[in-house]
Amino acid sequence: QFQLCDDPQLALLLDIAVLCNNASLESASEAGSGDPMELALLRAGLRFGVKRSALLRSNPSVRKHAFDASTKMMATVHRRDDIFFFAVKGAPEAVLAASGRVISDGDNKVMDLDTRAGWLARVEQLGHHGLRVLAFATKISGQPNAAPYEGLTFVGLVGLEDPARADVPHAIQDCQRAGIRVVMITGDHAVTARSIARAVGLGQTAANVVE
Repeated sequence: QFQLCDDPQLALLLDIAVLCNNASLESASEAGSGDPMELALLRAGLRFGVKRSALLRSNPSVRKHAFDASTKMMATVHRRDDIFFFAVKGAPEAVLAASGRVISDGDNKVMDLDTRAGWLARVEQLGHHGLRVLAFATKISGQPNAAPYEGLTFVGLVGLEDPARADVPHAIQDCQRAGIRVVMITGDHAVTARSIARAVGLGQTAANVVE
């Protein structure tokens, strides 16, 4: 059975995903409360024994930067002894742009252009499968009020499956037969939006994605 100690990078990613989170979920058997995507992240953490309440006891929250549509990111700040751990999540393109370093093969390395392009290609690949993609990063600072989105170290991506309800394609077909033009509006990445549009029956217009 896989253990988190086998992959420190995954362990760090789950810590960030569970800390930088506004949802509430104490056990896998509960429904929990909060945004479904954030609940999914908490469930992923629980699957590997990472519980938010326990993590917060050892990493108490001292500051929160709410999601901002202009930065496309959110951050929480946590005390660890005499330093502060910043947990950041958001849109992949935004998090990657704010990250000057990256965890790779267990090392903290400089994020060069090729590495950034490689991660963006992974985002595209996940989007082609209709997954909603979030990116995660972190940094350590001696001050809790340090700029949250500067000097980040990129950690990784999470792809979340959120398929349309089964009755959506039928509803779209009914609208189209009635002469109603259907337009999909979403906050998803363009590649993800195109994949979902095709899945629900908007194949003829799925290529017309406007950002």
